[in-house]
Amino acid sequence: MKVKGVLCPVITPCRDTRVDLKAAKKLITHVIANGAAGIFGAGSNGSFPILSAEEHFRFLESARSVVDGRHAFFADISRNNYEETLEMGRKVIGIGPDAVALNTPYYIPMKQDSLYAYFDRLLGMLDSDVLLYNIPQFSGNSISVETAVKLAEQHSNLIGIKESSGIFNNIMAFLDGMPKGFAVFQGQDNFLLPSLEYGAAGGICGTTNFSDMAVKVYEAFAAGKVAQAKALQKKLTALKDAASAAPFPVGPAYLASKLILGSESTYLHFPIRDITKAEKAKLYEAYRRALNA
Repeated sequence: MKVKGVLCPVITPCRDTRVDLKAAKKLITHVIANGAAGIFGAGSNGSFPILSAEEHFRFLESARSVVDGRHAFFADISRNNYEETLEMGRKVIGIGPDAVALNTPYYIPMKQDSLYAYFDRLLGMLDSDVLLYNIPQFSGNSISVETAVKLAEQHSNLIGIKESSGIFNNIMAFLDGMPKGFAVFQGQDNFLLPSLEYGAAGGICGTTNFSDMAVKVYEAFAAGKVAQAKALQKKLTALKDAASAAPFPVGPAYLASKLILGSESTYLHFPIRDITKAEKAKLYEAYRRALNA
């Protein structure tokens, strides 16, 4: 699998505790039409830790039906339990993703030998290309380059990583340390351009839920338009900061709802609270200011 460009870590629109499949299909269709190279489903923007296993799979199955063969479909199968993750992986592989993604187990702090054992066993059982997903600020556990190298040397189906720590040294370390051909995707929009300049395959950028700015940054970079790419990155960083005016993942969810789905609902899974009318107005004004950055 060779995927480059910007993918959308799409939100999972919900009504209370149920996924709104109609809204999800509308959003994914828009994101693809807006130039994204594909989608990353059921990640952090997709609120995967609070989805039931049933809703987790229903969303990915529905998303797969929207994404055609010209675009990438990455599916996060993480369930925080080995058996549940393996079961989810086997079900999701049956619907034909380009790759599945594995987060670290979360909440319980783990050393690298435990993380290695977890990924080693899953990689040996999953008949699919696999991306690791490193987001220690949420999971509480960070994948080291040494662990990733050891896994990649032993498992040919480990083909990349979504590095979302927000620590640029980390993405540099993965790009410098991993075998040739290993795909490193930046998971933080504000670091997209410098990551591309350092050799990243692309970005999995949350702002793509409501904006095509990350796509524009990638396209300008790919065309060698350095000054344009830098100017666009400034706007992209401002958009990410604007979305951060509300707690994650409320910001991108509300902006996607308002701008794409035509709704004032944040479409987030219970118990994530909706924000007030005043908070929504503040968030939208921050978005409008970012467009003029």
